[in-house]
Amino acid sequence: MSFNDTNAKLPVKAIATRPEIRFPRELVDHIANYMGKKELATCSLLSRYWRTSAVPLLFCKIVVHDHTLEGLDFCPSEHKCADETMNFDAFRRFLRNPANKEIAPLIKGLTIRSDEPEFDPVPLEVSDFDFVLSKLCSLESLELVNIHLLRCRAGVSLECWSRSKPLKKLVLLDLCMEPPSADIVSMQKIGRDSMMAMDCCFVQLLKMFSQVDNLSIMDVIFDWEANPEGSPYGWYWNSPRLALFTGVTLHGRCRIQELTLRACSEVSQADIIQILRFCEGINSLRRLEITDSEGMQHELISAVGRSITHLRIDVHDNTDELEYEDQYCVAECTAITSLYIHVQIDSVIEALQVEAFNHLNNIFHNLRTSVSCITVEFDYSWLHLYSPSSTNPTYDGGPHRFPDESYLQSIDWEFIDAFSSRPALNSILFVFCHIPASTYPTPVSFQREMKAVKERLPQLTKKKLLVCTTKLRAEGEE
Repeated sequence: MSFNDTNAKLPVKAIATRPEIRFPRELVDHIANYMGKKELATCSLLSRYWRTSAVPLLFCKIVVHDHTLEGLDFCPSEHKCADETMNFDAFRRFLRNPANKEIAPLIKGLTIRSDEPEFDPVPLEVSDFDFVLSKLCSLESLELVNIHLLRCRAGVSLECWSRSKPLKKLVLLDLCMEPPSADIVSMQKIGRDSMMAMDCCFVQLLKMFSQVDNLSIMDVIFDWEANPEGSPYGWYWNSPRLALFTGVTLHGRCRIQELTLRACSEVSQADIIQILRFCEGINSLRRLEITDSEGMQHELISAVGRSITHLRIDVHDNTDELEYEDQYCVAECTAITSLYIHVQIDSVIEALQVEAFNHLNNIFHNLRTSVSCITVEFDYSWLHLYSPSSTNPTYDGGPHRFPDESYLQSIDWEFIDAFSSRPALNSILFVFCHIPASTYPTPVSFQREMKAVKERLPQLTKKKLLVCTTKLRAEGEE
């Protein structure tokens, strides 16, 4: 019986109110682990014995859905608390109430999000989080989703800056950040005595934490009124001196162990990458996952590559010709042991796909011998967006737009097969990824591709270092 089944009635009240029946504490804790929020709330009201197990789980993770538009409610009913939408101000009032002082230490995960995708993100100032973080002494994870993050006003000093705390996970998703207050033109003339470097809301937020084990930044941008002339990126990227003075303000703060950077095809997180390059805390980085333009990947990996042991990079089908001898700076990763390469197979122009494979070859040619595990994911999940045309007669609307596996021939298979002689290598995995087969008239197996890969890598196959498999991906999944 599922504890989340709304049709199932748990007999917890009958059990808890009978004094002759009392489950061992370990069993009650185990049962509570399978309960949803509503069941946990019910159990917390039954008796002190059940409350001891239910309340810590009930408040372990809090999701605050902030809504600022009066008369409009975008919050799904399952996300509401007691049939009411809780916004950030209400949550702060909850923490200020002395009657709830025993609850705050139980909160280990906090998510603050806006559920108004068709409207502007909810504006919250960095200083708004100071009181909340000071009260949540056991906080391990913080997620900010669809927020317009505003910088602290001049002269403000936050408690969390002087008493920063470690955090296991920090997630920033779909954030629009307020730029520095100084006039954009003067940014090009920044001097050492400028306060502009201290006026970055991204840095102001990171200063609240002494360490972040896992930092995920996805589609986060600065709301510049205008980019530098002729540049698709913002002022931090185009003014390295400004980024330098901004990044060094995190001296001794926010040591980062794992970093995930993801940007959609229309957005680059160049400003964030430029600031992070000059942050001392990035020197302790061990794991990096980055989805951005090749130039952004090159710049960040060149700065942090020496400490990285696990790396995930993206090869797009719309890549330009090779610009560097080591296009992704993988040779800088002297301590790397695990590499994941995501290759998009979504081009309607075969020449572009060939160029993408040239970039894949470039990675293998520059890879250090210390690597023990290599994964290459061929992602076909975007091909369903294209329709058959006269210029592309072989494409049938499914993941196989090529008539046979010959489209893989531009990969330097002979060089890859020579990896079999590397003593540190444990495995090379080729993954063929697509959206669920139910989307297409016929199932997708990729048998011909997997057979071709094994035939072209005989030594790796012989030594049982080669694995080929398929993977399903739901539409819209990252």
